[in-house]
Amino acid sequence: MMLRLLPLLLLLSAGACCCHGAAAAWWRHDWSAAQAMQFIDFGYQLMTDAQAAFVAGHYRVVSIEKCTGFWDRPSRTTEQAFIESAARLKRHDPSVRTLLYWDTDQGNLQCYAGAAALLARPDWWLRGGASGAVLYTDAAGTIPYLNTSVPEGRAWWIGVPMAVLAAANGTLLDGVLADGTGSGCPGGLTAGGCAAYVEGKRLMVSGLCDALANATGGRTVVVGNGLNLYSPADDNELDTLAGMDGIMLEHFAVFEQVLLPDGALNVPLVAEALLRVAEAAATGAAVVMACWPGPYTDAFDAHGFPGWAGNNNNNRSAPTTNEGWRAALLQYAPFALAAFLTVAEANVFMQYQAWYNGFSQGAIPCDAAPSTCAAPLSTAWYPEWSRPIGPPLGPAVRVGNVWTRNFTLATSVLDLDAPLAGSRVVFFAPANQSSSNSSGSLATTTTTMTLQQSSSSVAIAATTTTTMTLQQSSSSVAIAATTTRTTTPPSATAQSSSRRSSVAIATTAQSSLLAMAIATTMTTTPVSSSSSLLAMAITPQDGRGTTTTPTTTVTTTTTAPPRESSSNSSMLMTMMITATPAPPPAAAGLSTGAIIGVAVGGGTVVVLAVVAVAAMLLSG
Repeated sequence: MMLRLLPLLLLLSAGACCCHGAAAAWWRHDWSAAQAMQFIDFGYQLMTDAQAAFVAGHYRVVSIEKCTGFWDRPSRTTEQAFIESAARLKRHDPSVRTLLYWDTDQGNLQCYAGAAALLARPDWWLRGGASGAVLYTDAAGTIPYLNTSVPEGRAWWIGVPMAVLAAANGTLLDGVLADGTGSGCPGGLTAGGCAAYVEGKRLMVSGLCDALANATGGRTVVVGNGLNLYSPADDNELDTLAGMDGIMLEHFAVFEQVLLPDGALNVPLVAEALLRVAEAAATGAAVVMACWPGPYTDAFDAHGFPGWAGNNNNNRSAPTTNEGWRAALLQYAPFALAAFLTVAEANVFMQYQAWYNGFSQGAIPCDAAPSTCAAPLSTAWYPEWSRPIGPPLGPAVRVGNVWTRNFTLATSVLDLDAPLAGSRVVFFAPANQSSSNSSGSLATTTTTMTLQQSSSSVAIAATTTTTMTLQQSSSSVAIAATTTRTTTPPSATAQSSSRRSSVAIATTAQSSLLAMAIATTMTTTPVSSSSSLLAMAITPQDGRGTTTTPTTTVTTTTTAPPRESSSNSSMLMTMMITATPAPPPAAAGLSTGAIIGVAVGGGTVVVLAVVAVAAMLLSG
């Protein structure tokens, strides 16, 4: 049975998102390609101008991490590094949005200029236990937790990003990535102390959201790193969204969602993570979904890379070099993109890297010295990211542990039983087509056919709707039209058509007679128990043949068949085919236009319909 991935019937109450009504209007991406949907959070060096140009050209939202610039010059504060980094990014692209990383639990506070005020106020420090001992964020006991139940302490925390906003003349800070916004507490607190700490944190984060919104007219966002699958409480911390503009799921298919020791996915938890992202997106909030290249565990190595569970058929062995991590990033990219597209909306962004040191762990390429970082080379930067996708045609459809979702120019398949082997994104447009240099149109055709077969004839009623939309590369035919046609051929014509034994579509991926793929769903219902199922063979643009039987569901469209009777067998098939033609030179034996072929086998009738401006070769 098909189950649609939909938010729960009871979503967050009205007004739950966001702290000032809705996420900032700029927190929306288009559907041109995955490249337009990328979020990145990284440090810890200061970007060169060339690196800033790359980042500005490959990410739409950039969060500048704690201690950025500290490695280059220990006297540089995170606040200073943020202003320098944001200014450099916006010089290359003013539309890039920049967020300041700021931890609710004071992680690495020593890198911030704002640390001095907290360190000078012991009365703001969090204490626990019967002795009232100070609770520290670091093992060395140098950075105390803030007691969030103290109003003056909350005002200090809010004031640090506000000072950055002022120092940047209100032009460089587009928001804050607030880490640790969940309901967890430091060890050593009583139950009552923990409740007070969590409530104080909620007031603190919502106070920052209000302060930034009031100062900028709602231009900024506060995104909390809050969703997690460690605990089922409060819908995995989804309730914390009420006081923020957005929320991040930092762990998708890693850490708590990985089974030890073999590294297989905990499928129910991964499925729940997808659901939480979809629910957050449904509120209109700013949402970030972080995907990663492997079955991560908490056992970090000496180089700061996460641990790696298992070594089996479901995942590769643990990388031990930058080259190994680069290979993992490229291998897991189709799985990560398919997972993201399963729940993607215009307000959901994707994060993908090996870890947070973007200079060595995957955010920025190092072409001049490839062995010094894990990122792919700039010339091989995630080819899937630049392929046209187009708007979604509906929500994802779940069958077992496989989610399929159709877009105007692509179909994503997420297979949690076989994450690497089964997950993929199939693109229908040419590889050289991109949102930045495309023009023309793409034809999307929906054909519905009702077949009634008697002993010696086949009656066909076909309704074809062709809509030419979206973008096409300069090498393709430009089309702009919408037509609807309904035809019911006489029985004689149908009988003649039924004698065609096969229909073959010849495609060539490179020289290209026709590049095509099924874009939505096909649902068929053979009614004769003695019927043999006839397979359709299609050669898509990657050159590999795929075979689909009439009982295979490959789209979301379902149409009920006509009433069955003992004297005939019936089948109703609804399918959408997206054809992206690159017309060849004129050649003998090639025809152009709309073609309907009927193949008959064992009492079952299968109709294959293609409407495209392309060259097709039919076997006869």
